[in-house]
Amino acid sequence: DLIESLTPGVEAISAGDQLAEGTQMGPMVRTSDAERVHQWIHEAVDQGARLVCGGDREGAVVQPTILDNATADMRVVRDEIFGPAVAVLRAPTVDRAIHMANDTNYGLSAGVFTKDVDAAMKF
Repeated sequence: DLIESLTPGVEAISAGDQLAEGTQMGPMVRTSDAERVHQWIHEAVDQGARLVCGGDREGAVVQPTILDNATADMRVVRDEIFGPAVAVLRAPTVDRAIHMANDTNYGLSAGVFTKDVDAAMKF
């Protein structure tokens, strides 16, 4: 399962003061950006997404976050978050996954995870 594979690596990322020994991910550029990312994460949870890990914020540092069971109408999916968060959407069919991937105004990132190579090649 993607979530089970992804979670340990995300949880292991050390976020904090970029000058501190062992920090792997520093703060966002502005505290207001971190506040926005934090708000969008928790807005998605309020709308039914499952917070797998992360979601916390201290100042301009947002902990790396995984949201599962996100939906296309959530702002964290619809708009570019530009923060340390990934929203996972699930599609019941390959055709539905293709529709979901193409139903965006942006195209900066997407990924397809399947055991069916032929289905993945449709993308």
